[in-house]
Parts: sequence; C-alpha cells; structure tokens
Amino acid sequence: MADTAVASETPAPATPAKKPKATAASAGGVKKPKAKPTHPKTSEMVTSAIKELKERIVIVIELSIYILCILQQHIAVVRYLINLLIN
Repeated sequence: MADTAVASETPAPATPAKKPKATAASAGGVKKPKAKPTHPKTSEMVTSAIKELKERIVIVIELSIYILCILQQHIAVVRYLINLLIN
C-alpha cells in the first residue's frame, strides 16, 4: 500500500534553459564595412522630383493658355461668319 502513495507523486518536467542568441560580433566575426549607397540622398531625390513637377506644371499651363488663345480666335471667326450669314 505504500507503493501507491509514492507512485502518485510525479516530478514536474524540467524546463530547458534558454540559450543566448549568438551574434556576429559575439561570435568573433568581423563586421563588414557598410557599402555606400549608389543612389543620391533622399532630400536630393525629393528636391529634383519637385523641380521636375514644377517644370511639367509650367508646360501644362503654357499649353492651356495656347489652346485657349486658339479657341478664342476660332470663336471670333465663327462669330464673324455667323454675322455674315445673318446680314
């Protein structure tokens, strides 16, 4: 009967110890030198993009003004022709 009391006690499972993660520096490895980027700085890219957009906007405005001038000339010609036909 003493055997049943001892058998009911079971030891708790042991948790495995966590190992620290090895890094390149702690492993004795040599760090690679940081490569220089092949593209320009972000601020330079933003500045050049804004300049390009401004140039495009100027071109669009100039074309719009040109088209409006042509339309005004056509409207004037159409009005003149209508007046000739009426009178």
